[in-house]
Amino acid sequence: MQLKRIFAGVAAAATMLGGLAVGAATAMAADPGNADETITIQNVPAVTPAATFTAYQIGWFSNPQPKGDSLTTLASVDITTNPDAVSALNAAIAGDNITMPDAYKANPAAFIANTFTETQLRTLANDLELTNSVGTYAASGTTGTISGLQPGWYFVTSNNNKIASAIVTSTYDGYETIARNNASPLNTMQLGTFVAKHNIQPTPTKTETTGATSVGVGTKLGYKITATLPATSGNEDWEKTFFRIHDRPSTGLTVKASEIKVFVDNKELASTDYTLGTTTVTTDEHNKDVHADGGLFTGDFFGNGRSTFYINLTTYMRNHQEDAGKTVTVTYPAYVNTAAASQDYIFNDAEVGTGPFEEFSTGTNENILPVGKFAFTKIGVGNDANGLAGAKFSIKQGNTPLSFVKETNEDGTAIYRYVTNDASVSNDAPVSAETKTTEIVSPANGKIEIRGVAAGTYTVQETNAPSGYMQSTLPTFTVTGTVIPAQTKPDTISWKAEESTKWGLVRQDTTSGTVTVTNIKSITQLPLTGAAGITMLVVVALLIGGAAALIALRSHSLKQQLRG
Repeated sequence: MQLKRIFAGVAAAATMLGGLAVGAATAMAADPGNADETITIQNVPAVTPAATFTAYQIGWFSNPQPKGDSLTTLASVDITTNPDAVSALNAAIAGDNITMPDAYKANPAAFIANTFTETQLRTLANDLELTNSVGTYAASGTTGTISGLQPGWYFVTSNNNKIASAIVTSTYDGYETIARNNASPLNTMQLGTFVAKHNIQPTPTKTETTGATSVGVGTKLGYKITATLPATSGNEDWEKTFFRIHDRPSTGLTVKASEIKVFVDNKELASTDYTLGTTTVTTDEHNKDVHADGGLFTGDFFGNGRSTFYINLTTYMRNHQEDAGKTVTVTYPAYVNTAAASQDYIFNDAEVGTGPFEEFSTGTNENILPVGKFAFTKIGVGNDANGLAGAKFSIKQGNTPLSFVKETNEDGTAIYRYVTNDASVSNDAPVSAETKTTEIVSPANGKIEIRGVAAGTYTVQETNAPSGYMQSTLPTFTVTGTVIPAQTKPDTISWKAEESTKWGLVRQDTTSGTVTVTNIKSITQLPLTGAAGITMLVVVALLIGGAAALIALRSHSLKQQLRG
């Protein structure tokens, strides 16, 4: 095989043999054993063309000594350097300005295992040149295996210069781990496994964790972002590589900086391990978004669908390359605020930025949830048949009256935006008592729209009819919103109205879904059908019959008096 030069900026895997417990340091190889060991590669990135990993043997293991009575952990092994790797190892060690005792000149692999820290191994991997590969793996998934290996120490490289090479062990005779004798925070290390380090960043995954299918003002959502901590490999100017997770909430979402949590492989980081910031967005002469640093994020972030907040893990990434390839998880709650009432949907998406702010793209609208709203039209009779002003309503969810802020749109529709009284949930700016109301009043065209309510069941009760209309037949009805899943997001909400009072004064068109609520001036104007209608007609007939009988009786009595 042609000489393979490891790319600049390469980093070794977390499973390197820094401080390996080494027994004899002999120049002559013992029996290397059968070629039935393996190296499993994890965190293989999806790239085009597919990554290929190649293993070069730098040393053999022999004389395995178990730790006590353990069947899974080795206390030590003997290491013998592969003669084909001696010159390359010696040159790389000298190039790193490390003085190696003469006793190790013929067995540099033992010197490295006995004395090198993980930082020194990463530097060595950056400078090493080897030939004569012994195995390959062509990636076809996120995990793969190089097999047919003798037990020993290997140098594994990739054909993609953004994937770091690594010095790793093979498996060995069924043992799983080996003791370490340097100052590593780990007492043991895994045999035959390494996590590929790279700075190839796929789009991070982001999910909503509460299971909400729709939202209204006051809804509390939960979000989880997962990404991979990159290696500083594959970039000669790695000091210019950043690692920021950007989050773009839509209008109607509020995020609190104090509630953001960050984890690396399920271990929560201290707030000093990262910084929180914001971006501002302007539009250039080509009508493209331009992102710029908006300063630290310390309080509440009100989404607008363009600006982002970010978690900056650049310093952590550079100082903790042993964590490269591990999963970074960000969690936080978000609150639906009153601005959502003017939106049909809310969304939230995320992206990883590894360069300057202007390289961060806007992303796509993800995690889309519909914001609920329903409407009805108040009508009367005669000249008011197309719209009736002045009718008053209250709306409850369960037994709780809802509060609203009134607006009026261009066509005269009265729009009532729901506002919650629970500031801890909504994070809304305070709404003054003068602008907040529990009373819904129909406008001249009778059209009323309720916005900012999640799917669910609401009770609408008419509390007062306009002058000239009957107060004894005020209707009450329920409105139930059901989320209708869509093959392509976003989902929609279907609303169904059902009268509770059974006067027949609440009608919903089966085609358009339009709901009308009628007031009447006399009992004879009731648009009744079905059992309720029959009952009312019987009552009216009885009343008429009773009145006729009473008139006849009084007429007969009057005639008797006149005759007498």
